[in-house]
Amino acid sequence: RIFVADELQNVAPSITKTITSRIAEGSKLIYLGDLDQIDNPYLDKYSNGLSHVRSKMRNLANAAHITLRKGERSLLAEQAAKLL
Repeated sequence: RIFVADELQNVAPSITKTITSRIAEGSKLIYLGDLDQIDNPYLDKYSNGLSHVRSKMRNLANAAHITLRKGERSLLAEQAAKLL
């Protein structure tokens, strides 16, 4: 099984812990998010669930992290993320 959870930059670290600690053996878990698009007023680049998982699990042999440098949405979406 493969589980994909998007917008993890908008959830608290406790939510990512809940999801991750319940994943079944043999399953894959993919977290997605953009630290420049945090919509939760109680979270920032350092206190959100995506950053928390990345920092706590970065040295594990069965975990990986990839940072995409270029936006994959439309030009308008990229401009809105930067300006609004």
